[in-house]
Amino acid sequence: MKRTTALICTLVTFVLALAIVAPARADAPAAVVKAFYDAYQKAPDRDQVSRKFLVSQRSRLEPGLYALLYEMLGHDPGKGDKVWLDFDPFVNAQMNAATIRFGAARQKGDTALVPMYASYRVPGHEQQRVTIEVRRFGGAWKITNFLYAAEAGMKAWDLKRYLRQELRG
Repeated sequence: MKRTTALICTLVTFVLALAIVAPARADAPAAVVKAFYDAYQKAPDRDQVSRKFLVSQRSRLEPGLYALLYEMLGHDPGKGDKVWLDFDPFVNAQMNAATIRFGAARQKGDTALVPMYASYRVPGHEQQRVTIEVRRFGGAWKITNFLYAAEAGMKAWDLKRYLRQELRG
């Protein structure tokens, strides 16, 4: 009888532990990035880099990055605005991504980096295009920046700093 009670208590404790751990896994850095890009790929092409899409992803973005992107996405060269995005910052291109995949997240404390690989024309020939920085805020992981490697004579740079310089400069 005591063995049965002990076994039942152990099983109940195990099930409760799984229930507590499972939500944390769903909110892991790579899961937040994947959910963002899943929504991105489901959005119509014209909406992928728009305020409409951005608003739909607000809960996945750190408030400072969200505010900078929201402001920049309101700029239009046709209206005489001096700065605007002339590329898709989520895939680092001026064209749509044919396919997107992710590498393993590299986590250190409350910060993680998730590499994103994309192909622009031919599916299956992905190259690393962006590294997404994700941080934990009060238990929730949020995308805080998009980092771009040095390429074609350009130095490495990041979206958040670029937006701050252009909007405040």
